[in-house]
Amino acid sequence: KELLEKRAGAKKPTKTQVENEALKAKIVEILAASEKALTATEIISKGALGITNQKATAMLTALTAEGKISRGTGEKRKTVFSIAE
Repeated sequence: KELLEKRAGAKKPTKTQVENEALKAKIVEILAASEKALTATEIISKGALGITNQKATAMLTALTAEGKISRGTGEKRKTVFSIAE
């Protein structure tokens, strides 16, 4: 058991994980600069992130789980995101 914990704890983040952290930081910046809540598509277009809607949604879901942003419902029942209060 100690060997497993030692192995699991010694891993450094993968290249993709490092890239995702940078993307998350950029998403938080975009939301902080906006006065209103934005959809995933609006965040992609405002930041010229060059990622798919699915990847943006995954990043936004992760940020919501971390408590950095909040999720709500906008007009026409669209999911919108804003900085957590």
